[in-house]
Amino acid sequence: MGKLRTLLAATMLLVVTGVAQAATLVSSDFTKGDTSAWVLNGAQAKVVGFAGDSLHPKVLQLTSDKGNQTGVAWTQMQFTVPSFSYIADVEIRHDPTLGCPADGFAMSFANVADPATVGGGGGSFGLFGGKIPAFSAFEVNEWRGQGLGTTAQRNDCVSGLNETFAFDVVSDASKQNRVEGAAPSDPAKGGAKIGQIVPPAGMQIVNGGFFRYQWNVAEDGTMQVFVTGLSPINQQFKQVKVLEAKIDPALKPIGFAGRFGLSAATGGAFITVEVAAARIDSPVEAPQ
Repeated sequence: MGKLRTLLAATMLLVVTGVAQAATLVSSDFTKGDTSAWVLNGAQAKVVGFAGDSLHPKVLQLTSDKGNQTGVAWTQMQFTVPSFSYIADVEIRHDPTLGCPADGFAMSFANVADPATVGGGGGSFGLFGGKIPAFSAFEVNEWRGQGLGTTAQRNDCVSGLNETFAFDVVSDASKQNRVEGAAPSDPAKGGAKIGQIVPPAGMQIVNGGFFRYQWNVAEDGTMQVFVTGLSPINQQFKQVKVLEAKIDPALKPIGFAGRFGLSAATGGAFITVEVAAARIDSPVEAPQ
């Protein structure tokens, strides 16, 4: 089996680097219980039934509105890619009677040899903390302490400034922490919360339905995220570009053999993160 996987991986690398038109590396429909392309880590990372939603009878649940959970899924295979489009259909829910939501969700490409690797919990999203030597990620933060605006504006968890989008690009041990209250990192130097920004007006992430996130990473280091609403309450949003940053190519944000990841974490405050589908194409392609 090991030799077969190695052969398949080598074949996939040839496919990815040998054609100009985008090839699909991974396509998973979790609503049908398909996790064959992924290694799931954490007791709460599992496929569960999704009551009351005929379009999503099942989902991959990474956290479940309980404290100190870290759910991480890595692709079975490693890839070397010149660029990519990573698309995931995600819903984040939270019971407001439990207080403010936290911590967040991330889509990543990481230098992970062992797919059982799990980084730090809470605000580390299962990525930061030193266990993963290099990674790039798109993060959806929900914790007020890592939000934008003044402390008073963030702390009500109603103004929306606790909800942010950002990129993380880490290949330096000194940047292996996502420090609460720290300013967004410089895209020329790498680190956490690059380009951090709140969602567009009216785009409510927590309890706002399913959204399709498309994270594009181009060969020149340009990262973009497009968001499309998939639920009746958010369908006014169609391929909205919510985030863009030019990462210094010298940081090699995807210049390694890596696995694609889905991760979410909670600490003393909680969220439920559920993924209905994930697809990865390379090279990068237009918003879907």
